Amino acid sequence: MPKTRSRQPVSWFAKAFYLVVIGGLVVLGVIGLVLPIIPGLVFLKAYRWQYIVSGVQLPRFLEVLGRLITPALAGRINEALAPIVASQAE
Repeated sequence: MPKTRSRQPVSWFAKAFYLVVIGGLVVLGVIGLVLPIIPGLVFLKAYRWQYIVSGVQLPRFLEVLGRLITPALAGRINEALAPIVASQAE
């Protein structure tokens, strides 16, 4: 019958090492999830300007849009865009 080795208790150093490694991996995972969100928050104002404000200031766009909508709807669109355009002027 072969001899079985008894398990040695894990030292406190090994436990601490495992805790640091696992904790580090968790922190890296959280950073990896949060990091892609930051540019979106930072550049949100620029994106609004690029896609919304600059677009509605193009004469050709306004001409085509004016032909497709009613005056009442144009008023509603202008009301909706007013806060965005005003915030970009700052």
